[in-house]
Amino acid sequence: MNEIQDINQQEFDVAMASYYVDQGLEKWVVTDEETANKYMRIIRKLEQQKDEVGRIYAKEVQRIESFYDAELDELDRKSDFFKEFLMAYYQRQREQNPKFQLKTPWGKVTSRKVVSPTWQDESAVLDWLKANKRDDLVKVEESVKKAELKKAFEVVGGQYVDTTTGEVVPGVSVEEKTSIKVSVEP
Repeated sequence: MNEIQDINQQEFDVAMASYYVDQGLEKWVVTDEETANKYMRIIRKLEQQKDEVGRIYAKEVQRIESFYDAELDELDRKSDFFKEFLMAYYQRQREQNPKFQLKTPWGKVTSRKVVSPTWQDESAVLDWLKANKRDDLVKVEESVKKAELKKAFEVVGGQYVDTTTGEVVPGVSVEEKTSIKVSVEP
C-alpha cells in the first residue's frame, strides 16, 4: 500500500526561502504533475502549521478567558457583598419614608415596580387570542422557502421560471458561477 509521502523539511525550507527571495511568477507556474504534487505537499504542510497555530491560539485564549472569568467572578462577589448592604439600608429607609432617595456623588440606589408575566403556556394564550378575534396581538412571520423554490422551478435565462405556466418568478435573478477549490488530504 502506497503511503502519502509528506514533504521533507529541507524541501519545505527551500520552497519557503525561494518564496521570500524570488517572487517572480514565472518560477512558480505548474508545468507538470510532479510540480503540482510538490505544491500540494507544501500546501498540506502550511495547513498543518495553521492547525498548530490554531491549537496554540485556542489554548492561550482559553487560559486568558479562565483568568479573566475568575477575576471578574471575584470582583462581582465583592461588589455584590457591598450592594446587599446598600439595598438593605435603602429598604429600611423606604419603609420609614416611601419617598426616600439614596444619591451620592458616586452613585444612587433606585427602585421601581415592574410587571413581568410568566408564560406557562404560550400556545394556550395564542389559541385564546385567535378564538377571541384578537389577531392584532398575534405576530405572523412569512418568508420564502428558498431551498424548495430552487427545486420547484427551472433556471432559464438567469431567472426562475414556472415550467407549468411559463411565468417568470419576479424579484430574484440567478447567476451561475464556477467555484474552484484546492483541498489537501490531512
